[in-house]
Amino acid sequence: MKLRYLGLGLLWSWIYCLWFSPAVFSSNDGDAGGITWLVSLAASAAALFVLAIRPGREKRLHSAWLYVAPIGVSLSTFALLLASDGVVAWVSAAVGGLLTAFLWVQWGELYCSLDEEVMEACVPSSAIIVIGSALLSIGLPSLAAGVFVALIPLASGALMLVCHGDEAFAVPPFKLANSKKGLPSLLVRLGLVSMVCAMASSFILALSEESTSLLFGSLSILAVAIGALFAVALSLVLIFFARRIDFASLYQWVVPILVLSICLFIAGGRNAGTVSLALSFCVAFAVDCLFMIIAARITKKGLCAPAEAFGIFRGFVQTGCFAAGLIARAAVDLHIELVHILLAFVFVSVIALVAVVRLQEELKNLTNPPVSVNASLSSSDEDAVGRMAEQYRLSPREVDVLRLLSRGRSVPYMRDALVISKSTIETHIKHLYAKTGVHSRQELINLLESYRQEV
Repeated sequence: MKLRYLGLGLLWSWIYCLWFSPAVFSSNDGDAGGITWLVSLAASAAALFVLAIRPGREKRLHSAWLYVAPIGVSLSTFALLLASDGVVAWVSAAVGGLLTAFLWVQWGELYCSLDEEVMEACVPSSAIIVIGSALLSIGLPSLAAGVFVALIPLASGALMLVCHGDEAFAVPPFKLANSKKGLPSLLVRLGLVSMVCAMASSFILALSEESTSLLFGSLSILAVAIGALFAVALSLVLIFFARRIDFASLYQWVVPILVLSICLFIAGGRNAGTVSLALSFCVAFAVDCLFMIIAARITKKGLCAPAEAFGIFRGFVQTGCFAAGLIARAAVDLHIELVHILLAFVFVSVIALVAVVRLQEELKNLTNPPVSVNASLSSSDEDAVGRMAEQYRLSPREVDVLRLLSRGRSVPYMRDALVISKSTIETHIKHLYAKTGVHSRQELINLLESYRQEV
């Protein structure tokens, strides 16, 4: 894994440090930050949907956006530093939100070009950058913190430019030869479910300003750091210990955390409010991490273009955040009992979990990924595997792993084919190394080749 692949974390850092730290907005700005946040969300969601459905979306974004997007987002942030309220602030927020859509799609294109194992390591690792950025934004003096946040998009764009020098970007990362007719409709329905989770978690964030005075404050950005830490841990647990990485496995973990966050918020109190906020950020980060991985996997199979997958999923997330902000403002203005709304979100989140399990089965049937451990090997390969299994007393599962390794399959492929976790596969590979006396995958392949030559 190369450090330049972690630039997605800088994009996350810009979003959270801008809207949830006192670097640019503060509690003294009154309602200005909340309105500006909604404007940015609306512009970003609209741009993401346009990128997802535009003609020619199967092609990469033009290389000019590598410069225009990060520079434009940075300049819009500087404009917000100078004017945090009024028409200038709203226009700046709209421009910044619109251009972040291009950054989301560009990082999605990058991850679709990477090896699947590398991609699965890069996405949660990128969230670690958010923790350092969040702490730095409250540790610097006020003006320096604002300048730091404004420069973050430039750093993300610079890393993206470096990534474009990699060999992976010399070859188109996707083909639509395997695209399915019903897939866009299914992606939209999955996106709608993701919007429900985004609404539930963002509703708490939007209410924080009114209920606990955490929004645009030091406690808020500390909650971001804690939430990012929890999300990294959750993502790694899913990646290494889940038998499948799909929407159903994601929601089975996320929904209980979301329900706990809502219950803590209802309980009230500053400590409960802080923990609730941290758990809400954890849900937001975890959904972002796992959605990036799942969307990249769908795209790498040639089922849709990166702009289509990332635009739809991220667009619905942004829409959910925007809707939650509007509902929160209306609830406060109309003096609606917030407990009723929060309990409604609990109910809807549980229903969404049931819905996503059914949609996941539909996605599985529609995509029908060609993962199989029983695909026939040549007679010499099968004999070589059989001799090794007999000589080194390999277990049936170790034989399955060896057979897939002989065909050059990756660990994520083995996870789908064998329906076992990544950590279990790694354990089987270590057992293969120990029994055969080798120390690397290449040495194991060389040993298998020697048996093949004997045959």
